[in-house]
Amino acid sequence: MLSFPAGPRGCIGSRFSIAEAKAILALMILDFEFEGVPGGQVEAKQGVVMRARIVGQEESGMQMPLIISRI
Repeated sequence: MLSFPAGPRGCIGSRFSIAEAKAILALMILDFEFEGVPGGQVEAKQGVVMRARIVGQEESGMQMPLIISRI
């Protein structure tokens, strides 16, 4: 990840932070349902990291429209 520079002066908590993010994501996947917004065609846009944007709304910037509901 670009948040934690590598090498001898890298962040001491980087591995813990990544493990914590994975745990939170796993819990969210179990407790929530994710759906795309109807009618919105999403495409991948390569930058420093891969991001999503809606086709036809490029001037609005990067976005990922989701409907999130609790299971």
